[in-house]
Amino acid sequence: MPSRPWSYRAVPSLLAVCLLLALADWYLDPAATRSVLAAVMFLGVMAVIFLLALDWRERDAGQRAADMLVEGMLFGSLMIGTALFARLGAVLGAIDAAELGARAPQAVMGAFLMSTGNMIPKALSPITAGCSGARTQAFQRLTGRTWVVVGLAYAIVWLELPIEAARIAGPAVIATGIAFVITHVVRLRRGRSHPV
Repeated sequence: MPSRPWSYRAVPSLLAVCLLLALADWYLDPAATRSVLAAVMFLGVMAVIFLLALDWRERDAGQRAADMLVEGMLFGSLMIGTALFARLGAVLGAIDAAELGARAPQAVMGAFLMSTGNMIPKALSPITAGCSGARTQAFQRLTGRTWVVVGLAYAIVWLELPIEAARIAGPAVIATGIAFVITHVVRLRRGRSHPV
């Protein structure tokens, strides 16, 4: 069995850091009991899913799916961690929680979209039985590049624009990427009987 990707070591560490941040937040601000409890429950669910993914990978029951799930958990725990860090920083009076709490998780989301775009050409199986392999592979490459660009643009929008503008432009960037991919899915389906 090939060695596990580094994300299998990073996710448990990030979940532990998130748990510590949540507990520190609760200790410093007991009024945050509900939000801390929700975060702790969510982290617990993520830990169980991580253990299941680890088991799937060890049994070769779905190595690729387990790897993709763990990578998604890596970005999810980064998003939770940045939000908890922003809240803790606000409780301590060290940072502007509204600014960092809004921007950082969205920038991590952009990085997640870029990572997903990078994995698409490597991970997807052909989407239509009637398409040639070359057409399908070209579509997967195009989709992957699209999501890398969309993720980069999304992260830049959230890091550079004023928050109100980012709340409008961010979803518009994602909608544009979705529309672009759907357009190419329709083209691929219509031309499925024609070889590349």
